[in-house]
Amino acid sequence: MARLISFVLIFSAAASMLDLADDTDGLILMQRAGMVAEKALPEVAEVLSKPKSIFDDMTSGVAKLEQRLAAIQSTNAADVAAQRTAYERNLTTHRNENSAIEDFNAKLETDILKLEEDISKLRSESSV
Repeated sequence: MARLISFVLIFSAAASMLDLADDTDGLILMQRAGMVAEKALPEVAEVLSKPKSIFDDMTSGVAKLEQRLAAIQSTNAADVAAQRTAYERNLTTHRNENSAIEDFNAKLETDILKLEEDISKLRSESSV
């Protein structure tokens, strides 16, 4: 590698003396001679491995969140259904109690009216 670098430096100096520095022919000559070290590009799999692993981690995390959300929603739906059943049961109980109270009040009102009639009748008989 050191020999390559020294050759490139010598060739660059010679090219500048010959005014080849601005000419691409000098570079082409160096490439053809194999004097220019080419940087090896990383493999596609290597380049994509990190983003793919990050994507896989995120996908895994999202899947776990979806499962947790589904479990929570299921639990909440069951809780809401249980509360609804309890509220409906209480509502039915209160309706029945209110209906019984209304019936009792209607009977009391009838009894009161009958008693008032009886009292009125007794007063009229006693004043005669």
